Amino acid sequence: MFKAMGLDIPRRLAIVPGLHQIRLGEKRKGWALLATGTVSFIAGIGYRSSSNDWLDQYENLPAGLPQAEYDRYFSTADERRSRSNRLFWLAGAAYAYSWADVLWLGRSASAMRSGPLQPQTEMGLGFAADGEPLFQFVRRF
Repeated sequence: MFKAMGLDIPRRLAIVPGLHQIRLGEKRKGWALLATGTVSFIAGIGYRSSSNDWLDQYENLPAGLPQAEYDRYFSTADERRSRSNRLFWLAGAAYAYSWADVLWLGRSASAMRSGPLQPQTEMGLGFAADGEPLFQFVRRF
């Protein structure tokens, strides 16, 4: 499909969320996916590392401290671990959406560039061997 339009964009660019969309010409979507995936992944690593530090400090607290001190260290470690998990889920969602966009939703962008279009809705199945997306749902306004 891309070669017929004069675009030769390999799907391996989708390994990094957003790169395929940027090369396809969907710059806003591509940069948004790239930023979301990168920032959430790096922040997730930071929060996970911080969580591990707080947990190590909790495990090394001396005996005889007030219970509130133990609770503070443990709850902070737990809070940072759950925030890290949410950020990793967000990075995974950006990655999954990027692949879904490449494999199934890719025709909508290229169909809009092919010339003046009439408002219509299309839905169909394609074959991956032909370079077509497997599932297409396009609404042209």
